[in-house]
Amino acid sequence: MADRVVVRRMFIWCDALDLDGNPDPAGFWDDVGTIEYDGRVYHGSGTVISIETLSATSDFSIPRLKITASGLELSTNELVRSRRLAQRPISVSVGLFAPANRALIPPLIPYFEGVVDDPDIPTAAGGKSQIILTCESASRALTIKRTETRSKSSLSQRTAGDRFYDYTAGQREKTIYFGRKGP
Repeated sequence: MADRVVVRRMFIWCDALDLDGNPDPAGFWDDVGTIEYDGRVYHGSGTVISIETLSATSDFSIPRLKITASGLELSTNELVRSRRLAQRPISVSVGLFAPANRALIPPLIPYFEGVVDDPDIPTAAGGKSQIILTCESASRALTIKRTETRSKSSLSQRTAGDRFYDYTAGQREKTIYFGRKGP
């Protein structure tokens, strides 16, 4: 690694709350030491954090992201035990880092945006001590089916002065041609 000029590093930022409900964000990155970028402080976690690879699916389902951290590392253990993480925003970014001068080359490239769906600390006698954060993508909100109908009443609940559907009833008899001239 000494001959590498630039290496790829993963940066995790979680907008967590403390146990009283006050904002208490936390940032981690997969190297050693502390680094500040864009007003955020990322604490080094070495190789104790692993981020699952996101893969595209052909059925348009939106995959979850699983972040696994060591339960023995004090900073990652504190993240889960002293903060509320469930349904809190989390972002994972990729950054280029120059180890020779310990400089981060801007900008951070977004890799994942979403919420922590399930923070879990599995405990098994004689097993690994690990923390698993299962995260749901923010784009999942695009797949949720809405119960409202396309009607004047449902539209006026959002904006009372909207009169779009007052004029659509008269268009049923008239053919609208898209992309070509009418007869």
